[in-house]
Amino acid sequence: MIFTAKALLEGLVSGSSVQFYGPPAGIPDSVPDTSSIPDTSGIPDTSTSGIPDTSTSGIPDTSTSGIPDTSTSGIPDTSIPEGIPAGLDAGPIPNINTDIPGLSDLISGSGGSIPDPSGQPDPSGMPPDLSSYLPSQIGELNPEQFADFTPDMIGDFSPDQFAELSPDLIKGFDPNQFTALDPSAFAGFQADQLSSLPAKLAGEFTPEMFAELPEDAIAGFKAKAFASLPTDVFAEFDPGQFGELSSKLIKSISAEQFSELANGVMKSMDVDQFMALSPDAFGGFQANQLKSLPMDLVQEMTADMFAELPADAISGLKAKAFSALSSEALGAFDAGQFSELSAKVMKSMTAGQFDSLSPDAFAGFQSSQIKKIKTKLLAGMDSDLFSEINPDAFSGFSPGKINALPDELIGTISPDQLSSFKPALFKKMDGSLIESFRPKAIKGMTPEQAEKMNKVVASNFDRDQIQSIKPECLDAMPRGIFNLLEDDLSASQLNGLENL
Repeated sequence: MIFTAKALLEGLVSGSSVQFYGPPAGIPDSVPDTSSIPDTSGIPDTSTSGIPDTSTSGIPDTSTSGIPDTSTSGIPDTSIPEGIPAGLDAGPIPNINTDIPGLSDLISGSGGSIPDPSGQPDPSGMPPDLSSYLPSQIGELNPEQFADFTPDMIGDFSPDQFAELSPDLIKGFDPNQFTALDPSAFAGFQADQLSSLPAKLAGEFTPEMFAELPEDAIAGFKAKAFASLPTDVFAEFDPGQFGELSSKLIKSISAEQFSELANGVMKSMDVDQFMALSPDAFGGFQANQLKSLPMDLVQEMTADMFAELPADAISGLKAKAFSALSSEALGAFDAGQFSELSAKVMKSMTAGQFDSLSPDAFAGFQSSQIKKIKTKLLAGMDSDLFSEINPDAFSGFSPGKINALPDELIGTISPDQLSSFKPALFKKMDGSLIESFRPKAIKGMTPEQAEKMNKVVASNFDRDQIQSIKPECLDAMPRGIFNLLEDDLSASQLNGLENL
């Protein structure tokens, strides 16, 4: 506490004791610089008569000589300043907690002026996460700095923050950091970032991550990274995203990846993208995808493309789509693919389409298809093609269809094919048709068929045909039919009957 000359004089005049104190702890130990205070020596004396004359002798000298010198040791000088009358007790040094109000609060910080640093985050350390970083601050990070962040620290990245990551930083992403990102952050992906994405990170994509990618960022994928995407990610492609793919990227799509594409993508695919697909990709075609394929794409299919289509995908081929197939594509049909053609397709098939099918395709004929195909198409078949028809399909022949076949086709029927005829057919078969069966074909007759034979059919058999009937079939015939044929039976047939 500093005393003015006036206060000191009044204390002496009144006879009260005056106490001097050493500077309290916390008060700066240097004398304030007064060089900037204006010189007031020229200002007229405005003191009044009521103010004691401080020039009176006996008043202690209050010049700086009495101010404790703390410049050397730093410890305040508590000795009695010069000018204090002899015998005057300076008194005890004041307690700052009780004698100087407010000073202890100021020093302790409880008044809020000087914060207590204890418990505050260390500004030199790592933050618990990056959620508080501004996007602009994220953009200033270099790969070395980003590498120090643990997966937990970047888990709450926002799209705006992610968008600021430099392409160089994307290259250095650790897989553990990448997989720790919340899928929502991927909405901030930029094309130049995807262009820098290593293949090993592309392989870590989840469907949820991929679903968040902006459409305009998709084009940034490099072919190697794109080819590394997990198969299940392709299920998340929407038409807008797929539309951004270049021909180079589309060419890298595998059969497994293609199989996951949604129907909406198939409907939106343009011709250039469709033709950019590798033939191998068609090995992943699904029935529902083929069903969704626009007609202008179906008609662009080449033989190489069609040859790769899985057999079970063909069931998705609509009649209208089948009619759009080129002759080249029809010629690539194999037996497995043909076997999956729907009844509607078979019913709508034209002679030109039928003739364009490869011979191998007819080995896939099914009985349900025989039932639906136009009779005139069967009747007009080349005999070599007819002989390739799957034997099991012959169970689909009706009396009308079988009786409509020309003799040259009946003459190509094999034993296995004949054995597949429904037994009831032998009751309604035209007698003239029997003459066209080769004896070799008759060897395929089954006991069930023989049991249904009537006299009209039996009476048209010639000797060679009769001698081709197996003993067990002769035994199954009605007695009247057997008697009709008995005279032409061979010795081996009779011996066979005896051994049954």
